[in-house]
Amino acid sequence: MVDSMFSQYIGIDWSGARGPNLKNLQAAVCVTGRSSPQLVQPPRTKYWRRDDLVRWITDEAMRSRILVGMDFGFAYPYLDEGAYFPGHPQSPRCASDLWQKVDSICQEVSCFYGGPFYKDQTAEFSQYLCYQLYRGTHFDNHRLRRTEQACRRSRMRPASLFRLVGADQVGSGSVAGMRVLHYLATNHSHAIAIWPFDDISQTGSVLVEIYPRLFFACAGEYYQERYSLDSVNAVLNHFHSEPVSHDSALDSRDKADAIVSAAAVRSLSELGHVWRPKNIDELAMQYEGWIFGCSPTPD
Repeated sequence: MVDSMFSQYIGIDWSGARGPNLKNLQAAVCVTGRSSPQLVQPPRTKYWRRDDLVRWITDEAMRSRILVGMDFGFAYPYLDEGAYFPGHPQSPRCASDLWQKVDSICQEVSCFYGGPFYKDQTAEFSQYLCYQLYRGTHFDNHRLRRTEQACRRSRMRPASLFRLVGADQVGSGSVAGMRVLHYLATNHSHAIAIWPFDDISQTGSVLVEIYPRLFFACAGEYYQERYSLDSVNAVLNHFHSEPVSHDSALDSRDKADAIVSAAAVRSLSELGHVWRPKNIDELAMQYEGWIFGCSPTPD
């Protein structure tokens, strides 16, 4: 199990939109203790770019030990069919191969955009996807990872990662995110471990998958109320954080999600069972990943 003490805890509300400047891409950070998370402003423009945000994360990881939660799927379902893309001769063999394959298909476009993976109906794995303009012959909306199935048992409704309808849906965001995972695994594995795929027993920064809706549910708050300052502060209180003030910029869902996520990963990181949940198949952790803080099947 990883030592739970980090210098900073970062919550990222991710976006798969084309960009490059993305209004819905938001980051918040808090430090050890109970202080409330603060939104992080982009360095160059009014809105974050994905490449700028990734650069900021890696720079912070070089300076101190950070825990970063990002809300996209780290891999596609695998265990239900024994493959990410069953029947396809080039279906990736493991999560790192999946990340590499996604990035190779999208390598001609910048800022970690994932459009070429799903926008072109003739793309290598498009027949397993559902996009705005087509529905692949092998698309199965019921395919979920083990962690998403666990979320559904907790009355969450995670969407299929194979469904890519709308620029900011989890499907498109996950494709862009997998490009980031490939970049980090290839260039910064010495500084940032990707949980649960990497060994995190050594000191260093860690990246985890999050689902902000889950954090609201844990606090007994309805997710559709996340614009409300009272609702956000109730979630912060549940995760042992001081509230944000009325002067805080909570004028969007994305900002609220980032703020709540930073506090949640800080609080959850101190719980040993979150890092090593019981009753989880090792193959699920290896091939599909796990949502940080998601409870598996009860004993």
